[in-house]
Amino acid sequence: MTTREREDQIRLLPIETAFAWNIEGQEVLTKHGNAQSISFTDDEIVLLRGTIFTHNHPSGLKFPKSGPRSFGNSFSLADIRLACDVALTELRAVTPKLRFSLKPPPAGWDSQYWQQVLEPIYLKRKFGVTQELLAAIKTGKLLKSVAESRHFHQICQRVAAEAGPYYQREEN
Repeated sequence: MTTREREDQIRLLPIETAFAWNIEGQEVLTKHGNAQSISFTDDEIVLLRGTIFTHNHPSGLKFPKSGPRSFGNSFSLADIRLACDVALTELRAVTPKLRFSLKPPPAGWDSQYWQQVLEPIYLKRKFGVTQELLAAIKTGKLLKSVAESRHFHQICQRVAAEAGPYYQREEN
């Protein structure tokens, strides 16, 4: 079964579910969490090193299908930290309507890269995006629901542009 086929199986689940494949294409981990997150044991973290890791973000399921928030969100700070800490080959996420991918920059990523490069840039870009979206809401240029649906995606776009990871979002 392909990565996309597995993602299509989990995209509409109400709880976060993750899969990881090693470089030989063998599934090394399947894990279920709750509606907002998945936690991993130390042994599971070891299994994730260097894998392609995909999971779902079910938050979009709680909104009407016609609304902008039904598209779901891109990667969180915790997602990106995990990718760096275990040197994922690729971090992926699916929502009811979108698919996201984040790959390391050419020099790779690790915990040090996270602490020294990505986390500071992420926090700086998060502040900027939040301020821009709030201003657009206050001036009536953007609905709050639209701003919420764009928030994490805009942060990830700016982080990737500044720090070098490859970031992609596509509609399902």
